[in-house]
Amino acid sequence: MMANSLAYRLSIKAGVLAKKVKLSIPYDDKKLGARSSKEIKAFYFDYSSKKWKVDPTSKVDAEKKVVTVEGDGDTDYINGVISVPESSQLESFAPTSISGLKAADPTAGLQLMGVPSANQKGDANANYPIRVPSGLGGLQPSLSIGYSSGGGNGWMGDGWNINGLSSISVDTRWGTPEFDAAGETELYSLDGEMLVYPNQYLPHRHNDLSEYNTAITTEKQLRTDHTDPNSSLVKKFYLRKNHDFSLIERIGNSPGGYTWKVTSTDGTKRYYGGSPDSMLSGVGGISHWGLRMIEDVHGNTMNFTYYNVGGGGGQFYQIEKISYGRNKDYTVNFIKESSITRKDISINAKQGFARSEPYLLKEIQVKYKTELIRTYKMDYIDGEFYKTLLKRIYIVPHNPCSTTLASKGEIRDIDDGSGGGGGTSGGIDPTCNEITDSYTFDYYNDVRDGQGNVKIYGPDTFIGLQHDKHAYSGFIRGLIKPSKINGNISSEKGFNFRPAAGLNFFYPSNDAYGHLMLGFPFGYSNSEAKNAQQLTDFNGDGIQDMIYRVPDEGLFLRTGYLDGSGNLAFNSSQPIGNYSGDFSFTETKTTNSGWDIGAVIYSKSQISSSSTSKTKTYLIDANSDGLTDIVHNGEVWFNRFDRNTGKSEMTKHSEHTENMIVKAKAIQVPIPCTEKGCPQDPVLPPTPITDVVKVWIAPKDGYIKFTDRIIISPSSYGMVTNPPQKMYYSVEIVNPTPLTSGSLIYYINGRIYLTELHAGDPVQNVTISRYNDYYTQMQNVPQNGINSNWGINNPNRLFVKSGEKIYIRLHKNLEQNYAIDSDPKITYVDPTSGAEISNNFALSQDYFQLNNGTYGDNMFLNNISAPIYLDAQGTATITVPSITFPYLTDKVNFRIVSENAAGIITDLITPETYDQQNLVTQAHSINLNVSASEPVHLRFIVESDSHTNFYTANWNGQISVNYQASTSINPNVQVYFLPIPEYPSFAVNQLTNKLHVSQLPNPGLSGNHNFGIQINKNIGNFSSLGTGSFYYIIKRGNDILAKRVVVISHTNSILVEKDMTTGQTINGISPIDFYTGDPTIVNGDSSKLITVQVYCKTGGDYALFNNYANYFQGKPFTVYYDNVNIFADTSATAVNTAMYNTKSVFFNNWGQFLYQPGSFSDYTYGPPIQATAFTADVTTQNTYPQCQGITNNADLAACILNTTTNPNAGNNTVANTVAQMKPRFVKPKGHVMIFM
Repeated sequence: MMANSLAYRLSIKAGVLAKKVKLSIPYDDKKLGARSSKEIKAFYFDYSSKKWKVDPTSKVDAEKKVVTVEGDGDTDYINGVISVPESSQLESFAPTSISGLKAADPTAGLQLMGVPSANQKGDANANYPIRVPSGLGGLQPSLSIGYSSGGGNGWMGDGWNINGLSSISVDTRWGTPEFDAAGETELYSLDGEMLVYPNQYLPHRHNDLSEYNTAITTEKQLRTDHTDPNSSLVKKFYLRKNHDFSLIERIGNSPGGYTWKVTSTDGTKRYYGGSPDSMLSGVGGISHWGLRMIEDVHGNTMNFTYYNVGGGGGQFYQIEKISYGRNKDYTVNFIKESSITRKDISINAKQGFARSEPYLLKEIQVKYKTELIRTYKMDYIDGEFYKTLLKRIYIVPHNPCSTTLASKGEIRDIDDGSGGGGGTSGGIDPTCNEITDSYTFDYYNDVRDGQGNVKIYGPDTFIGLQHDKHAYSGFIRGLIKPSKINGNISSEKGFNFRPAAGLNFFYPSNDAYGHLMLGFPFGYSNSEAKNAQQLTDFNGDGIQDMIYRVPDEGLFLRTGYLDGSGNLAFNSSQPIGNYSGDFSFTETKTTNSGWDIGAVIYSKSQISSSSTSKTKTYLIDANSDGLTDIVHNGEVWFNRFDRNTGKSEMTKHSEHTENMIVKAKAIQVPIPCTEKGCPQDPVLPPTPITDVVKVWIAPKDGYIKFTDRIIISPSSYGMVTNPPQKMYYSVEIVNPTPLTSGSLIYYINGRIYLTELHAGDPVQNVTISRYNDYYTQMQNVPQNGINSNWGINNPNRLFVKSGEKIYIRLHKNLEQNYAIDSDPKITYVDPTSGAEISNNFALSQDYFQLNNGTYGDNMFLNNISAPIYLDAQGTATITVPSITFPYLTDKVNFRIVSENAAGIITDLITPETYDQQNLVTQAHSINLNVSASEPVHLRFIVESDSHTNFYTANWNGQISVNYQASTSINPNVQVYFLPIPEYPSFAVNQLTNKLHVSQLPNPGLSGNHNFGIQINKNIGNFSSLGTGSFYYIIKRGNDILAKRVVVISHTNSILVEKDMTTGQTINGISPIDFYTGDPTIVNGDSSKLITVQVYCKTGGDYALFNNYANYFQGKPFTVYYDNVNIFADTSATAVNTAMYNTKSVFFNNWGQFLYQPGSFSDYTYGPPIQATAFTADVTTQNTYPQCQGITNNADLAACILNTTTNPNAGNNTVANTVAQMKPRFVKPKGHVMIFM
């Protein structure tokens, strides 16, 4: 209805409106037709939803032919009417006819759970669909929450899981994979369907490779055989049953590098593996490939990312996010618990390594960009035996509080005019956190009766036996009643000696050791245990039988059966044919040795014992025919049971049984044993691996050089053994060669150095300027099962981007760890000559330089994770000396607090503040009374917004805590602590030269002017930013010109800037003055340079600032002249982040941590550290749910700031494979030792 089809925009260029503005918009009455002017409405454009919405303040003036609205923000306006057709189509309704009117459907719009159904196995199944927006070309995930009564215990509890995902796995039904380097030894399955190799090959059994030979064999197909004619890296597979003509291709040349591509008949491609998070690897190769990407014929893609981290004793692997649509705007996010709460963690190692389910799926978020569409939430309860059960599924739609107000008199409370003609007098009631769909589940409990009593066991039942044969002699049966369930006979022989020497003085002593005694006890024993009788299902009918060994007669079997009342009964004894040995035999050898010393006033002893048990005979179903077989001395005796006679006989040949074991060639005849049983190598359990890692973060882009001097410390190993003691040492960096998977481009870490250090070797001097300087030498290092050391073969100079990491890694030795002397150094160099770039004042931040020296030069103890714990009745005497700071670049606060189990913090001293005018700290002597009923943590906290250089002046090793306590065991306990305080820790990123106006682009200004700087607040669209805060500090030398905090809420489209000193809100343009003079004159006075330092406390805030800077093309700050005129835009001179503090504290960008890649039984050095383990990326942006619904801008900003006051809390860059080192001082007599 606009005249000349125009629209109007209300835009605020600067400042803030004190009250609403009235705007009169003309309309064209010629366009009304038969409509009344009262039908005209003013519409404004809502940028968050990208829709035109009715402005409820609009009023029509028919005389002036204008519509008047009131507004206070940036938006666009038009006039229009809402048109409702009377009968626009033949099929449309007419007001004179109701014949086609259907009754309302009360379930319309609801997501209903499917009716439970049974499959062919008898399992009950139910599905609850996950509703997602449509993608381009119909490419979107088809997901549901599914239940199966036969399902396992996953991350949604017993029986529940996410349906609609796809994967390819190594099939372990016939054993764990071997990953033979030359032959095909892995069975694969696609979504549970077995895949068959070319030429109908299956590794566990198949026809001979010759088409003229029908013999069954397990001779291996070579990995190089039957590959695609066009590529030797591709081998094609097909489904064993119901092949649907999909093209299934395995790509790669070794088990450690395979990926998969499946092309369906409609041209859609599915890619499996190819990224670190989508694959699971064991020792030797990859065992699981998750669906990473789907691509249709039009080029539309859908990407899948996964949780793939260590935790709960194994590797946790589940779907994390699905992204699709244009620019991947639509995402389905699967949010797991942040910590382990479940009591029923399951672990399996079927694929050759441990997989665990330690976490529960907390919720599923469906998003458009950062806007939440709906959330599927799950509640869990503990069932019997602590089994986790899904109790409830419910949907929380997008929170409408930020767009729906409670009064129609307020602006924009109606969406588009279709919801009630303008609303009622009370407006639309807010429906925050409204639950639209909810399902609650009850589980049948067959463990307890209706009164809650446990009914696992029934009453005792007496079972009569025919005592025709006995496993024990009459003498033993006369003394005891051996168990029929499991009875054994054991014997042991051995000896123990204790040579000793003593010394007595010339006065009496009643001490057991006399005056002085020294002894060396040692001993040896050998025990044998064999089962005499055992209750087990021996004939495979599901009913317990009794197997027992009669002395001098052999093995006998009593088969079990159910009588007419359903009670267990047994038939008479029948001998087991062809075998007369034991059915269970274990030998245990034990040695012990040590020493003891005693005196009148002191005694001490140390005894060590070592036991080795070998089970040489045992029961097992070796050929999976349901019958129990016997393994004896490395040979399998297969069970043949005749159901007509009820007799069993044993044979060494599986072809005489119902399930023949196929072998490639005849097995060598076992070597005759000279003693009972043949020894077998013990199977060692997987060991949790913890590598020690030093890490350096690049402060800026540039070329670098790495140097180090390494040697195994002689004091850690004593004498050199044969072979010598060894440790593995490596250096890892981002591989510059990108990897591609479809349209996805990504980078992984690789190695530029790897060596096997030996005890007794001389010092190795390491200098690395190019990626492949040591590539050839690395090939001589013993490689692990997948035949790779992950070296980077690239001739270019080492190059890093700001924020990238270099890891110096000491790998765990499964036998014994040895200390390594290492002090790495990383320096920026000239890309042409390779010469080191000298430090200069212009490229620095406070004390931080471009090149800060070695790791040892920057080794600073900072204890943010392990405060002193006091939990016994007593008194702690705290002594804090005075120290003197040489200088301070910002205010420093010092606090001593106690924190109880509820998190309540009590100040033990009045918080103290120090600055450049007050550099000497106070000394303190404090007595803290501790109650055993309320234990506390004792913390020493050093706080500062930007001063972090405590290297030359600090409290480390100077504070002492003398704790005198009393316990029930010892009434006089005295513990001495040397606590390490908590200091600020920030990593420096995006470092650039300090700022001077003469270095900025000049718009043509000259002469003397006043120059100031401020954050650019001209944001038109908040949707791409996020919610959170950051602060910036302008410094000239050590002087602070201003400190300001910026708070942003993208859901409320607000930005608040505050002065951190006064707490006052800064409205509009108010630059910070830093220079007065002529901008055309280059001033060589370095004291005129300023730094623009940005600080982000968490990973979410770091992402927020980067989004903010990108909004202004990397220059989010504006330099003004004469207070209001724009001179130029500029970037920050450094961005400082504390987001890594949950992994490592940093000083001058050097840190250290423990890396836990998983558990292994033959670990050497493993693959490089996963890029996601120490990434700067955050998977979720903090939504500050406790702040949602606050409409007052100042209150909202305060809520967001209060939520992130601690940079070490709420940090969403935590990884389960990375753990902090906890520093501590130990003070033996005469000196102080430092432990990490």
